[in-house]
Amino acid sequence: MDGFLDETRSGVTELRVHGVSGTPPEGMLNHPHPWIVAGDGTTGFYRRWWTDGPPDGEHADVPDSRHREAYAWGGLTSGGKTIALWLLLLLFALANLSYSLRRLYAAFFPAYFGAGGLSAVRAAVPWYNLYRLSDPIGGPVFGRVDPLAPRSFPNGVDVFCWDPHRPAPGEPLPEARWHSDYWLDPEYDAALSRLIVVKPFA
Repeated sequence: MDGFLDETRSGVTELRVHGVSGTPPEGMLNHPHPWIVAGDGTTGFYRRWWTDGPPDGEHADVPDSRHREAYAWGGLTSGGKTIALWLLLLLFALANLSYSLRRLYAAFFPAYFGAGGLSAVRAAVPWYNLYRLSDPIGGPVFGRVDPLAPRSFPNGVDVFCWDPHRPAPGEPLPEARWHSDYWLDPEYDAALSRLIVVKPFA
C-alpha cells in the first residue's frame, strides 16, 4: 500500500467515539482517508491514511509516539452492548463532546447514568465534557459554566464552548456548529492537553 498508515500501538492514542448521530470515521478523524485497522464495518477502529507519505505538523500521527484513532460503533444498538462500550471508555481519560447524559440517558438508564454512577466515573478517571448552549442534544453533565467567567472548571468536568465563535472586529458572524465538530473548538485541544500525561518508562 502506498502512502502512510501508522499501525503502531505504543505511545498516546487519542480515541474519538461518535454519539447517537453516527458521525462517520472521516468526520471524527477530520481526515478524508480513514483506514480500518481493527474490527469490521459494523464496529471498528480507524486511523488516518496519508496518501503522500508520513505527515508533518502538530497533530500528525507519529509511530510509537502519538496517534489519532476513531471508533465507529453504529452497528451496536442493544442496551447490553451500549453498556459494554461505556465500560470500555473507562480504560481511558475522557474528553467527551456534548454528552446527552442528563437530557436523555439518565432518564431511561438511571442505574448507569444517574448522579451516583456519573460521580463514580468522575472520581475514577480524568474527565472533561465540552458543551454548547446551541446544542439541542447534549449539554453539561454536572452543571452549567458561566461563559463570561475566567476559564475554570468549577465542577471539574464541564467546559463551555462558544457557538458560534465570537468574530474579530469587522468579521462576519460564523455559522453555528450546533452538535457537530467539537474537535475543531480550541477548548478541545486545551482539554486534551490536560488529560495526556506521558510518563517515562522506568
